[in-house]
Amino acid sequence: MNASAAFADDETASTALVAFAGLPAAKRIAAVALYLQAMRSPLSREAALACAARAYGIRFGLSPSGLKKAVSEGRAILQFGLADGRFLEEVARLRSSDMLAALEIAVRRVSLREVTRARAALLAGGRGGRPMARPTPAYAAVRKLLELAEAGDATARAELSAICDLIRGPRPGYVADHPVASR
Repeated sequence: MNASAAFADDETASTALVAFAGLPAAKRIAAVALYLQAMRSPLSREAALACAARAYGIRFGLSPSGLKKAVSEGRAILQFGLADGRFLEEVARLRSSDMLAALEIAVRRVSLREVTRARAALLAGGRGGRPMARPTPAYAAVRKLLELAEAGDATARAELSAICDLIRGPRPGYVADHPVASR
């Protein structure tokens, strides 16, 4: 990308930031990146995202860590919330004002929580994503006991009852495993 194209993209990004004023940082950055891609079709997602982030950082003076988080969430929105390439092609055919409105509506509909969960599941804990919770062996064993107890297994019911007693702690009137009256 040459210097004049980069300057034009920065100007376009600054203008789009104003148009998307009602959106939170991550969604605003994602919307500006989509707008840049729609306006200049050979622009890659990462280049558009970098330009949008640069413009946002200059305009709002976010801390580096705050900007990094907003860009990361914006990237998740683009990758998991608006990954359909046909959407961008359809939006690119619209007039500029209609394009801004369509992009804002599309980005508003994306749930940031869902896209960050999808990213975390894909990354399986790497690069900041949190891994999906996996059942522990103890949990799996208790689930198996529950299934057996529901099927009518008396031994499984007795085992579950003993586990419940352990969790609840000693009941008043009991010492060690014997009722007070039986001593």
